[in-house]
Amino acid sequence: MTSGRDKEGIMVALVERFEKQRLPRMMDIKAHVDQGGALREDEFAFLEQVMEDARHNVHELEDIPECQHLFVKLVRLYEEIVGKAAENADKL
Repeated sequence: MTSGRDKEGIMVALVERFEKQRLPRMMDIKAHVDQGGALREDEFAFLEQVMEDARHNVHELEDIPECQHLFVKLVRLYEEIVGKAAENADKL
């Protein structure tokens, strides 16, 4: 079982990684697909890794509302990107 202090540390690390690394890259990928581009293999792999990490960590931090809110935003952004990429692929 993870202690409250450990959970706080995990939350801080996850939020920092999301804000500084993952969100900027996801926004770049979103801009790419919003301009009509298809997902490149490295972009898709990155998105899949982000979602796998989220699935792994959500159970550890499910009782922290701030983390739940962050995970919901992450999933929505992922769905927007993948949905737009699928639309673009249908047009090719």
